[in-house]
Amino acid sequence: MPACRPRAFSLVEVLMTCAVLALFITMVTQLFVTAYKSHVQSSQKLANLRSASIALDRISRQMSACDQLYHPDPSLPPISVLGSAFTAKTSPFVFRCNTATGPKVFGYQLNVNNNTITELIYQNDYDPADPSKQTITSRKDLSPGEEEFKLTHIQVNSIDFVTVTLKLKAEPNAMSMDIRVRSL
Repeated sequence: MPACRPRAFSLVEVLMTCAVLALFITMVTQLFVTAYKSHVQSSQKLANLRSASIALDRISRQMSACDQLYHPDPSLPPISVLGSAFTAKTSPFVFRCNTATGPKVFGYQLNVNNNTITELIYQNDYDPADPSKQTITSRKDLSPGEEEFKLTHIQVNSIDFVTVTLKLKAEPNAMSMDIRVRSL
């Protein structure tokens, strides 16, 4: 009986195995990279939605205590026409409300340079007809990623409602909130 020689793998077999293994590792790595990018994107969208929701909630709390709503153009009366809409891109919408620390004048504006909603707090002697009494005391960016920021004032049976609408970039639907305010 002849002696059994141990069989070894040929060079071609080893190279083919390495090529298949490399292809498999590349596919698995690509799968993980795609999953990670998707996770980062969805986390960013969720963070933007969360901050927009917080901004809407903040605006609604302040608007519900609104005593006077100003239009940004001092020559026009406060917004009171049925269904009038004002987009806060170039000028902020400004309103006076009572807070726990006393009356304050707030303004909100869409900053088109970085697509964020900016909250403006004015001095209490704010007067829409007098530019010298439109001094901003503080400015704070609230919510990134906005494409549109709109205010609509509706008066139904002597009840005032304000609808604040936020539209986020890359989102098909806008977020909006109806706020019942005191008679303006």
